[in-house]
Amino acid sequence: MRIAVVYHAEKNLPLIRDLAKGVARGLESQGASVDVINSKEFTSRLTIYNYIVLGTEVTGNFGGSIPPSLSKFLEAAGPVGSKRSCGFLPARGFRRQKSLLKLMTTMEKEGMFVTDFDILPSADAAEALGKKLNFQSRH
Repeated sequence: MRIAVVYHAEKNLPLIRDLAKGVARGLESQGASVDVINSKEFTSRLTIYNYIVLGTEVTGNFGGSIPPSLSKFLEAAGPVGSKRSCGFLPARGFRRQKSLLKLMTTMEKEGMFVTDFDILPSADAAEALGKKLNFQSRH
Protein backbone atom coordinates (compact mmCIF):
# COMPACT_ATOMS: atom_id res chain seq x y z
CA MET A 1 0.00 0.00 0.00
CA ARG A 2 1.52 3.30 -1.11
CA ILE A 3 0.49 6.39 0.81
CA ALA A 4 1.23 10.04 0.08
CA VAL A 5 1.28 12.46 3.00
CA VAL A 6 1.11 15.83 1.26
CA TYR A 7 1.64 19.11 3.06
CA HIS A 8 0.69 22.44 1.54
CA ALA A 9 1.55 25.73 3.22
CA GLU A 10 2.33 29.27 2.20
CA LYS A 11 3.31 30.68 5.61
CA ASN A 12 3.56 27.91 8.22
CA LEU A 13 5.64 25.42 6.25
CA PRO A 14 7.76 24.05 9.16
CA LEU A 15 4.65 23.47 11.30
CA ILE A 16 2.67 21.72 8.56
CA ARG A 17 5.75 19.69 7.51
CA ASP A 18 6.30 18.49 11.10
CA LEU A 19 2.65 17.42 11.38
CA ALA A 20 2.92 15.59 8.03
CA LYS A 21 6.03 13.76 9.22
CA GLY A 22 4.20 12.78 12.41
CA VAL A 23 1.29 11.31 10.42
CA ALA A 24 3.82 9.46 8.24
CA ARG A 25 5.52 7.92 11.31
CA GLY A 26 2.15 6.64 12.51
CA LEU A 27 1.31 5.15 9.12
CA GLU A 28 4.74 3.53 8.82
CA SER A 29 4.20 1.90 12.22
CA GLN A 30 1.25 0.11 10.57
CA GLY A 31 3.54 -1.18 7.81
CA ALA A 32 2.62 1.29 5.08
CA SER A 33 5.03 2.62 2.48
CA VAL A 34 4.79 6.41 2.90
CA ASP A 35 6.11 9.35 0.89
CA VAL A 36 6.03 12.76 2.58
CA ILE A 37 5.51 15.37 -0.14
CA ASN A 38 5.85 19.16 -0.15
CA SER A 39 3.21 20.26 -2.66
CA LYS A 40 5.36 23.22 -3.73
CA GLU A 41 8.14 20.87 -4.90
CA PHE A 42 6.01 18.02 -6.28
CA THR A 43 5.86 17.79 -10.06
CA SER A 44 4.55 14.26 -10.52
CA ARG A 45 1.06 12.76 -10.11
CA LEU A 46 -0.74 11.49 -7.03
CA THR A 47 -2.47 8.78 -9.06
CA ILE A 48 0.18 6.19 -8.09
CA TYR A 49 -0.88 6.33 -4.44
CA ASN A 50 -3.59 4.18 -2.88
CA TYR A 51 -4.32 6.60 -0.03
CA ILE A 52 -3.66 10.34 0.28
CA VAL A 53 -3.28 12.36 3.46
CA LEU A 54 -3.46 16.10 2.86
CA GLY A 55 -2.54 18.77 5.38
CA THR A 56 -2.65 22.52 5.04
CA GLU A 57 -2.82 25.70 7.09
CA VAL A 58 -5.63 27.96 8.27
CA THR A 59 -5.56 31.26 6.36
CA GLY A 60 -7.49 34.51 6.20
CA ASN A 61 -7.42 37.52 8.47
CA PHE A 62 -9.84 35.86 10.87
CA GLY A 63 -9.26 32.25 9.85
CA GLY A 64 -11.90 30.12 8.24
CA SER A 65 -10.03 29.65 4.97
CA ILE A 66 -7.36 27.48 3.39
CA PRO A 67 -4.80 28.53 0.75
CA PRO A 68 -6.49 28.97 -2.65
CA SER A 69 -3.41 27.45 -4.28
CA LEU A 70 -4.35 24.06 -2.79
CA SER A 71 -7.15 23.62 -5.33
CA LYS A 72 -4.73 24.36 -8.16
CA PHE A 73 -2.28 21.81 -6.80
CA LEU A 74 -4.95 19.09 -6.64
CA GLU A 75 -6.15 19.88 -10.17
CA ALA A 76 -2.58 19.49 -11.47
CA ALA A 77 -1.82 16.34 -9.44
CA GLY A 78 -3.64 14.00 -11.80
CA PRO A 79 -6.90 12.14 -11.38
CA VAL A 80 -7.47 11.57 -7.68
CA GLY A 81 -11.16 10.76 -7.94
CA SER A 82 -12.28 7.90 -5.69
CA LYS A 83 -8.96 7.93 -3.80
CA ARG A 84 -9.46 7.27 -0.10
CA SER A 85 -8.03 10.19 1.84
CA CYS A 86 -7.61 12.07 5.10
CA GLY A 87 -7.29 15.80 5.74
CA PHE A 88 -5.69 17.68 8.62
CA LEU A 89 -5.03 21.19 9.87
CA PRO A 90 -2.87 22.50 12.69
CA ALA A 91 -4.60 23.59 15.90
CA ARG A 92 -3.69 27.23 15.27
CA GLY A 93 -5.65 30.21 14.07
CA PHE A 94 -9.31 31.06 14.32
CA ARG A 95 -12.32 29.25 12.89
CA ARG A 96 -10.45 25.99 12.36
CA GLN A 97 -13.67 23.99 12.01
CA LYS A 98 -14.72 26.17 9.09
CA SER A 99 -11.27 25.76 7.51
CA LEU A 100 -11.48 21.99 7.96
CA LEU A 101 -14.85 21.98 6.21
CA LYS A 102 -13.31 23.94 3.32
CA LEU A 103 -10.44 21.47 3.12
CA MET A 104 -12.82 18.51 2.98
CA THR A 105 -14.98 20.28 0.39
CA THR A 106 -11.91 20.97 -1.75
CA MET A 107 -10.84 17.33 -1.56
CA GLU A 108 -14.34 16.04 -2.32
CA LYS A 109 -14.64 18.45 -5.26
CA GLU A 110 -11.72 16.57 -6.82
CA GLY A 111 -13.58 13.30 -6.21
CA MET A 112 -11.54 12.18 -3.21
CA PHE A 113 -13.32 10.00 -0.65
CA VAL A 114 -12.49 11.57 2.74
CA THR A 115 -12.41 8.80 5.35
CA ASP A 116 -10.97 10.84 8.22
CA PHE A 117 -9.97 14.36 9.22
CA ASP A 118 -8.53 16.08 12.25
CA ILE A 119 -7.19 19.27 13.79
CA LEU A 120 -3.75 18.46 15.18
CA PRO A 121 -2.15 20.29 18.13
CA SER A 122 1.27 18.59 17.87
CA ALA A 123 3.48 16.12 16.01
CA ASP A 124 2.62 13.52 18.67
CA ALA A 125 -1.09 13.97 17.92
CA ALA A 126 -0.26 13.68 14.22
CA GLU A 127 1.53 10.39 14.83
CA ALA A 128 -1.47 9.13 16.81
CA LEU A 129 -3.70 10.02 13.84
CA GLY A 130 -1.41 8.03 11.52
CA LYS A 131 -1.56 5.04 13.85
CA LYS A 132 -5.36 4.98 13.86
CA LEU A 133 -6.00 5.60 10.14
CA ASN A 134 -7.61 2.67 8.37
CA PHE A 135 -6.02 3.04 4.95
CA GLN A 136 -6.73 -0.48 3.73
CA SER A 137 -9.13 -0.79 0.81
CA ARG A 138 -12.52 -2.26 1.69
CA HIS A 139 -12.84 -4.28 -1.54
